[in-house]
Amino acid sequence: MFEAKHTIADQISQNVVTTDQGDRLERHHQLGAVAFVLVCLGRQDFYRVPWEVWRDMREIYGRKHMKQADLEPYRVRYTDGVLKLLAGIETM
Repeated sequence: MFEAKHTIADQISQNVVTTDQGDRLERHHQLGAVAFVLVCLGRQDFYRVPWEVWRDMREIYGRKHMKQADLEPYRVRYTDGVLKLLAGIETM
């Protein structure tokens, strides 16, 4: 389960995920689904942020936005026009 968000800025605000979207992500996460927010900065940098990181952003980073440096651990490869969205996801 995921929500996709895009910005041309070098950071993304937590509030771009609406309350309804967050509720759905949380429900799926609680049921054991892989849940994340797919972030695109510009048009070529993609990041798969786990829902629990997105949800707890304030506690983790001390603010309600993530900068590009914060997103780096969640980078998704984008090569030859192909986004490797599911690469590295392991399920039971």
